[in-house]
Amino acid sequence: MKTFEVFTGMRNVEINLNDENFLFFAEHADHTPTVSQDELIEQALDHPFGDSSLDQIEENAKVVILIDDATRPTPTKSILPHLIKRIEPRTQDITFVTAPGTHRPLTDGELEMKLGREYKEKYKVVNVNYRIAEDYEYIGDSDMGTPLHIHKEVLAADYKIAVGNIAPHNVVGWGGGAKILMPGVSGELTTSTTHLIGSHFPLQNIFGNIECDMRKEVDAIGGRIGLDFILNTVLDAESHILGLFCGHYIEAHRAGVDFAKKTLCPAIPELADIVIVSAYPCNMDYWQGFKPFGFSMCGVKEGGTIIYILDPREGFCNNSPVHKEMLVKYLKSDAETVYKDVEDGKVSDKVGVTNPLCHFQVLNYVKNVICLTNGLTEEECDLLSFKKAETMEDALKLAFEVQGSDAKVGIIPLGGETLVRVEK
Repeated sequence: MKTFEVFTGMRNVEINLNDENFLFFAEHADHTPTVSQDELIEQALDHPFGDSSLDQIEENAKVVILIDDATRPTPTKSILPHLIKRIEPRTQDITFVTAPGTHRPLTDGELEMKLGREYKEKYKVVNVNYRIAEDYEYIGDSDMGTPLHIHKEVLAADYKIAVGNIAPHNVVGWGGGAKILMPGVSGELTTSTTHLIGSHFPLQNIFGNIECDMRKEVDAIGGRIGLDFILNTVLDAESHILGLFCGHYIEAHRAGVDFAKKTLCPAIPELADIVIVSAYPCNMDYWQGFKPFGFSMCGVKEGGTIIYILDPREGFCNNSPVHKEMLVKYLKSDAETVYKDVEDGKVSDKVGVTNPLCHFQVLNYVKNVICLTNGLTEEECDLLSFKKAETMEDALKLAFEVQGSDAKVGIIPLGGETLVRVEK
């Protein structure tokens, strides 16, 4: 008998497997830095990638620092003192702009958690809401035809800096880089267009694919707006920085992705019949929690079973409440119906329907999904076509009944930031 423990963000769940059923436990590679966190940050800032440099900030320039929202684990508060001390001798005109995309604006407590009280009180903070149309300015269409509506505060800056995190993503292949601009500080029409484009592709062609169409679109938008400097982290399970990549928004990002592939993409011997995945650290709500659910496809056979552990801190869709109507309306539908309703002008929230479109892909790939949760109701699990289990023992019993008593089981303990790959 083998015993494992996975963290959900709220509790530890014990998993007991017979030796003959165990296939893999997909942990991140150990790349613990040999220096302190402060030294790591200083070294990264001292050696930026590409020709981008904080020395390019002109005297009294208007600087905007973009930060991600509470669904992201980026330790922004630890990075900012090192960044700000390099900016302040050049200018005091510093504005923090949140980049929540279609998530809700940050609470006061979340802003303090991200910025620290000193910077939150000292400098202007713009807490973005993507549905306030007058906050955005249309600057033309992208090369792919996306209408670009970008937050005016960002466009008004002389120098734009982004602090974010690199992890696998289901629309742009990898997070980080210019994604903080789109959808981070993009208007509703821009975000709707790009998300719908991304939902047309097979998910397994997007996960971890730095050359996917939507990543190319995001990078082009970064060049169009003028993202001057990025600081992108790769983190461990406790949100400690393993690597920090600073400088040019593409060159630094690609260096970070290369490091992330070695860290966040553990090899597995083969696909499992049953995969157990914890949504942590993407467990704010199901809207965010789709990512680990989708990523689990990379570790399970077609026709297999997913045991999905999700303890959402904000329930079904409370961190992105504007999308709940579309989830409720379409999750029991199918892709053909969704696309027809979009074409007929019946969809009020085009970003919202991308979640069901991606969700259908997973449901069509596996035979069944069993959900172990402390945050979703029976009705919500039914809406998602999940079988709700009360304990891990119950979940495994249901899975073995479908897959057979000799089924092989894989475990992904940090599903929100893990993309397994079959070892060649």
